[in-house]
Amino acid sequence: MTKGRCRDEASAEEVRSHTHRRSRAVAPKKIVHPEAAALFAKCPCIRKIPIFGEAVEGYGPKVIVALGASYFLCKGIADRVLTGQTYAMMIDRYKIDVPRYQRLSSISTMGWSIKALTAMLCDGFAFLGYTKRWYIFASCVGGAAFALVYGLLPAKTSSADVAAAFIFLSTWGKANMDILSEGHYSRLMRQNPKPGPSMVSWIWVCIMVGAIIATLMNGPLADAGKPQISIFISAALQLLTCVFFLFNWYGEKKNRVLRSEDALYILEETRKERQPLGLDGGDVPLDGERKDVAISAGNCERRSVLDGVAVEQSLRESFTVSDEVVEQQYEDLDEDADAESHLYYGKQPVPCLFGLFEMNTEVITENWKIFVYSLVMTGAVIAMLCANILSDTLGLLISCVVVSTICSCFSFWALPLVIAKANIFGYLQRAVYINIASPLMAFYLNSYKCDENFPNFSYSFYNTICGCHRQRGWSCWRVGIQLHLREAAATA
Repeated sequence: MTKGRCRDEASAEEVRSHTHRRSRAVAPKKIVHPEAAALFAKCPCIRKIPIFGEAVEGYGPKVIVALGASYFLCKGIADRVLTGQTYAMMIDRYKIDVPRYQRLSSISTMGWSIKALTAMLCDGFAFLGYTKRWYIFASCVGGAAFALVYGLLPAKTSSADVAAAFIFLSTWGKANMDILSEGHYSRLMRQNPKPGPSMVSWIWVCIMVGAIIATLMNGPLADAGKPQISIFISAALQLLTCVFFLFNWYGEKKNRVLRSEDALYILEETRKERQPLGLDGGDVPLDGERKDVAISAGNCERRSVLDGVAVEQSLRESFTVSDEVVEQQYEDLDEDADAESHLYYGKQPVPCLFGLFEMNTEVITENWKIFVYSLVMTGAVIAMLCANILSDTLGLLISCVVVSTICSCFSFWALPLVIAKANIFGYLQRAVYINIASPLMAFYLNSYKCDENFPNFSYSFYNTICGCHRQRGWSCWRVGIQLHLREAAATA
């Protein structure tokens, strides 16, 4: 054993060959992020915090704090505040009837239905060198702007249809943040899977806490006759989320680096598949079209390696690392001279529009069916949006049947069979669920001020009691999922 190295710890040379090289390396038992190692050396108690400590240990404090804060502010508070005040805004402020509200309220969730198109476009066309960072930034700015305009609409019945459209656009911005963040942390989990369940649980804890705060906030403002204040708060919090992406606290790598890493990952998986068959896995091309596996490129591969220097630094700071190693975080350097000295694996992205975008032709050609399916889903959502606002009952029914049939058929065409079945199951689960939220709210809140013996609940009581019970159910579900994931990770 090398002096100064812990038992079961991989050396720097072994780990450098582990990521994408031909020789098989010694797999470390646990990976500790260098920023986490420095943080634990100064404040060891943080490591003992349930869920949060393990997530920070594997991925670093900056990305975990950024993920938690983004979901807490945007999906936890801002989204629940915006959608939770729809009834008060439509019924009390715009003075529309309950049947009309029943139609318009469904529009508030349609923004989440087209986030698949956003994900495909972002993966296919990197903006300013990143596939997620600036798209999320623009989504948060745009979503906040639409929410602000929605809150400033005049208190007239004619404003209801326009307000529904602005709710749709604002929630679409929140949905973009959600799915692009999911894509980012799923990549992190693939690189270091063991602390993955803790990171996902940490994100959901932040969402649930934010939802409870939003529930407690909406009731008193609605009772005071000022539900539009909640909309302004939603806009401000969604705009505040931009800070994490402006400074890249997610730590997202450049598009060319990610594409090169993906190509090398496929190459390594192909090599592993060929080895049991007794085939030479040395020079395996990524596919039939990739004749040049490694070619020179401008901005290129910078692999995350396990750096022995970081280990020694942590040891000097009186932090004992037992059966673990410290992973060197990827640092995004923009120096062109440094980038020229590396290799690029796979097909290079194609610059377009004066370099503002980079088109990942390989991603598009390999997933063109999903691109088409995303466009079909987006068209279906827009059709339902127009039908909800403009058509009568029969027209809405016909639109639902046509849209459902087309989306179901395209699902089996574009997706693998198992995923298509799961997709149809999710659709049927939502289709057979009879949603009568607005009549129930009208009954319990006595929105029409009837003289009969109605409950006459206030917004504060109705939103707080129902919302807290709903969040408690979600929390129990998340605890069950966390226990299942931990058990699965322990047996893996």
